Amino acid sequence: MKIIQRTHIERHDKVAAIERERNILHYLTYEKGGNCFVPSLYATFQNDSYIFIGTSFAEKGDMAGALKFFGFFDVATTKFFVAEIIAALEFIHGCGIIHRDLKPANILIKEDSHIMITDFGSANITKDMPIIFNNSPKSSSNGTKQIVNNDKSSDDQLSLTMAENDESGKENHINSESQSSTSSFEKDNENDENEATERQRRSTFVGTAQYVSPEMLNGEEINEGVDIWALGCIIYQCLCGQAPFRAVNNYHLMKKIQSLNYKFPHDFDAQAQDCVEKILVVDASKRLGVVSLQELKQHPLFEGIDWSKSLQTVPQRLIDYTPKAGPDPDPKDLELGFNEKIMQNIMNMERSDGTDELGLMRNVDFEKFLPNGVSDDDHEHLTKLLNAKKVAAIREKKLEKQRREHPYHKFVNDNLIIKAGLLDKKRGLFAKRRMFLLTEGPHFYYVDPAEMCLKGEVPWSPCMNIEATSFRTIQIQTPDRVYFLFDNDRRSVEWVQTLNKVKTTYAETIKKVYDKAILEDNFETIYGKKRSEKVYFK
Repeated sequence: MKIIQRTHIERHDKVAAIERERNILHYLTYEKGGNCFVPSLYATFQNDSYIFIGTSFAEKGDMAGALKFFGFFDVATTKFFVAEIIAALEFIHGCGIIHRDLKPANILIKEDSHIMITDFGSANITKDMPIIFNNSPKSSSNGTKQIVNNDKSSDDQLSLTMAENDESGKENHINSESQSSTSSFEKDNENDENEATERQRRSTFVGTAQYVSPEMLNGEEINEGVDIWALGCIIYQCLCGQAPFRAVNNYHLMKKIQSLNYKFPHDFDAQAQDCVEKILVVDASKRLGVVSLQELKQHPLFEGIDWSKSLQTVPQRLIDYTPKAGPDPDPKDLELGFNEKIMQNIMNMERSDGTDELGLMRNVDFEKFLPNGVSDDDHEHLTKLLNAKKVAAIREKKLEKQRREHPYHKFVNDNLIIKAGLLDKKRGLFAKRRMFLLTEGPHFYYVDPAEMCLKGEVPWSPCMNIEATSFRTIQIQTPDRVYFLFDNDRRSVEWVQTLNKVKTTYAETIKKVYDKAILEDNFETIYGKKRSEKVYFK
């Protein structure tokens, strides 16, 4: 069940994407008969706050989670996954749909370990496709129309409207009277505008930066080659655990993609390397599989794959794979019925689109509460902001705004929040989602966002080491323990830069507290397992 908050859709201008995804899923499920590699659409319904889209369930999460669990896949597992992705693309492309955001997080794993490709919100439609929505076809005074909802199992109907021409530029169910009253000159102009809109949308940059193709970065018109490019990146990542193109920021990442600046590990499988090299080609027309996926199937990497079978034999390690989850709650702590707290718990589960749709992004940067944020160009800006008397009035004004508007202010002892965001904190075998709050002082609190209770604080010391070991992973070494934090938005570098700047800014304060603790022999009290008692706020 995909649950989307209405205010989130409106605030982030996602209405067209939601309409497009539902339309495509309906089309693939009911018009094209469905496919085992694409989720079936069962129902869409809504209430005043949320929109619900019911689709096939993937019990084992997604490929991104499996890669996180295993680190990387062996060749047999990679061949299994890639073969099924190719079969899925064969169906999707055959229906005139280009996915445009193919990545491990959008490849779901079902209970039987077979895959499904999901998230068609960024997809491009290359063929005429009927738009199916809820009311009988009619045009409204503002140029929009509503169309019948034909979902067989939908009891409640999704109230959405679409423009006379959808974002793909295709015309559907045009009113015959309006057609007859339109002059040929006006029709020509309208068609030209639609074609221009279509070209612009086809070349619009969408998708996730690490998997985006050069032609999308260059603003060129795209075709099925963008999905083939992403597939090449996925093959690489399956075998070595990281995407082929990596950089400290998106600008350098895009430069690497455009110049094909990537390297293979020394132990990378030779056949897989040859396949990736033939896919990751700047000229989309020369990519292996663009002309026909049949030529990709014939690559030596896929020797032994029986393409006549709709489903491949699942490797044993995937049969045994079960994603780790936290312990089940005590039944006595469960509440009957469905309420906002339960919805918040659902929303705090990991989402493939990188957002928590109760209005919080995973890595919300609250530096907007500071006049100019933490500047990369002025290393002393934070010190001046927090300590100089001339900005005391500004700081107080920002703090007052934080007191009124920030939902997590009550946990930070009236300190100004510099940065906040949802991170997964690993402890033992399990990772739990926490809201991390970096404040002046310095302090680094973490809060359970579902229970809204303070769970603890990361201690500061002169010898602590803060580093990003990957785009997702933040490692903080303290005298007593090592904290492993995971940012699903892959912005660990930003977190580390800000944390290190705060550490540098408060270096003298941190050292004084540290030296005093050593002198008074209460080091363990301050720098030991610093875990607060649960503090609840109602």
